[in-house]
Amino acid sequence: MSTLREDFVKFARKYDGTSAIGNGSEAYLDLLSRKFETAQMRKDMGKMSSCALFVRSLWWCFGAEHPIYEKPYKISYAPIDVLKIGKERKAFVEGNQLSQIKYPKPGDVFYVGENGKREHFGVIAEEISRVAPGSWTYITIDGGQGDGGRAIAQRHRTLLKLNSIFGKMSGITLVGWFDLDAMQLPGLRPELRE
Repeated sequence: MSTLREDFVKFARKYDGTSAIGNGSEAYLDLLSRKFETAQMRKDMGKMSSCALFVRSLWWCFGAEHPIYEKPYKISYAPIDVLKIGKERKAFVEGNQLSQIKYPKPGDVFYVGENGKREHFGVIAEEISRVAPGSWTYITIDGGQGDGGRAIAQRHRTLLKLNSIFGKMSGITLVGWFDLDAMQLPGLRPELRE
């Protein structure tokens, strides 16, 4: 029997290589819109950067309940929605808590940014190595990739703990991560199971 983390990563990986145009566009737009949004919003989502939309949708697919999901999506609110949902579930771990025993694991969602700029969210899919104390290499599945940020793709990322205050993931400050266990998600919605 697989764990929630394994199921979450497997589901996220299913979307690797999909985009708003071309290969997998229907699956991509169905995921982001959750088949809930209007036809116009679904079309508009195909023009938006999808990093936070991807995370927001994955959490919903795994049973997250929140009033945000009951209303039509507000353009540009995906990062705010992700932060609100994750923090209200008390799943957010501040980046300054990064240590040899407390670090993002497969299924967790990382959040990087520089003073409100260059913000990005992605899913930790696999830990490849720990080269030295304070250094991790991961495979991640990220929305917001490709032309205009309208694709989902696998990436290799290195996380370095630089000092007691912060770490950097692929050169951008690790703001924190959302612990999948703390999210207390019930699992993949029955209607989405294959």
